[in-house]
Amino acid sequence: MKNHRIKQAVATVVFFVLALGAFSNIMNSPVDHNEHMYISAGVLAKENILYKDFAFLQMPYLPIVYGALYKITGTTHYLLTGRLVSFFFMVLSTLLVYLISYKLTRSLFTSAFMVLFFVLNEVIIISMQESSNYIMPIAFSLLGFYLFITSVFEERIKSPGVFLSGLSLAVATGTRLYYATILVPFLIVSLIYPASVGLEKRFKKVFLPLTAGVVAGLLPVFYYILKHPDLFVFYNYGYHKINALWVEVAGLASGMSAPSKVLFGWRMFLDLPGNIVVFIALTFVFFAAAGGLEFKKDSLKGLLGMEGFLAALLVLFSTITYFVPSPLRVQYAALLVPFAIVLTCCLYGKVSEENRQWVKILFVCLLVVSVSSGRVGLFKYLDRMFDTEDWVGVKIHGTSLEIRESIGNGKVATLSPLFAVEAGLPIYKELATGPFLYRVGDLIPVDKRAHYGVTSPASLAAMLDRDPPGAILVGFEGGLDMPFERYAAENGYVELGGDYLGGRLFVRKPGWK
Repeated sequence: MKNHRIKQAVATVVFFVLALGAFSNIMNSPVDHNEHMYISAGVLAKENILYKDFAFLQMPYLPIVYGALYKITGTTHYLLTGRLVSFFFMVLSTLLVYLISYKLTRSLFTSAFMVLFFVLNEVIIISMQESSNYIMPIAFSLLGFYLFITSVFEERIKSPGVFLSGLSLAVATGTRLYYATILVPFLIVSLIYPASVGLEKRFKKVFLPLTAGVVAGLLPVFYYILKHPDLFVFYNYGYHKINALWVEVAGLASGMSAPSKVLFGWRMFLDLPGNIVVFIALTFVFFAAAGGLEFKKDSLKGLLGMEGFLAALLVLFSTITYFVPSPLRVQYAALLVPFAIVLTCCLYGKVSEENRQWVKILFVCLLVVSVSSGRVGLFKYLDRMFDTEDWVGVKIHGTSLEIRESIGNGKVATLSPLFAVEAGLPIYKELATGPFLYRVGDLIPVDKRAHYGVTSPASLAAMLDRDPPGAILVGFEGGLDMPFERYAAENGYVELGGDYLGGRLFVRKPGWK
């Protein structure tokens, strides 16, 4: 008992240290241009209807969460709040990895190492750093898995827990669309397990509650689909096809064709030690577990069990899903990493006692190799932990207020709308997605642009002529900013001096008409 308490205390300390690393990392990581769209959508969602009143190029749940928080708290520190939301979901994800691991292995040692492999994985670190829809669906997909395996047993099925599992999976899907693929493994397993229960009972007690939870969780999505079907389809599907074309035209086409996607995935796998660690751990534990099987009597299905079979399907579907978007991004593998870790835990439970010591030695070696590689970036900002003035959310907010003092209350034309909304200044809704919708605007049919709320480099000047901005902010989007600079030069705007975190601010000359 005393030894167990010591292990629990050590595990608690490890969790706390990892949380400090994650917090310092999230608070200090440079702002990404994705955040301009997500944060602006959250601010606009307070008073506007998503999709109808402004464009948003993802599923709706994250801006709904942001908008609700902004409205309830009354905060104007929008980016800082968004980063805190990311930290919350990172902590929740980590806690769920531990709970799932311990339930499957009953080993504090193994559970602690699974947490380390998760938190120190570079894909997970990249996914948690920004205020975007990468880390939130990880948390809800893990929650869905945990609720499912704690609600479905041979001797008893807890249908309310299964319903909540479906609800959690729906929230993950409503946050990022490609998480819809993980619904399929759960639905398959709900018709197969528990094996000792008849199909009719499984259908009533597992499949139907799971489906009901999914439907209930997606009701807000159905609302947007029914109210604005063409806008919903365009922003969640049509835009991404056009964006893939733009990426190809712009010469940024890595990860576009099937062969290049495989090559990109392979390079990412080799370039990130955290992925190699998880792969080696999973492979070794699989062979250690299968080594004791007598295949004439046992089967792979018996080796995996319900939890392992579900985790294996999730790994399979996650791998397939990873290669679907174009172009590929490292963060898309965030769907795969946690379920590979979960599958490792499922197999560990089948490893014989005599072989577990070798597995534990492997875990220690893998952790040492991963940390000594120098690629783990979880703690790189730890020295700035308490320098609150240097937190990116605080710096952005302070700079935004300086911009407001310089220009007053005019509308800001910019592909970096975060600075404007942080200052409480109005933005052009056509530019609410930052560079994303704007850069593909000229590839969208002219007769559709007004309906989709699109402007483009070619049509920007006409839009600004109809509603002249009080200020123009550039400097963060390279060549995409050039039409803004050209408009400023041709319409009597002068550059203000000052440090705007690398940005350049233009205001109209007094008396210019």
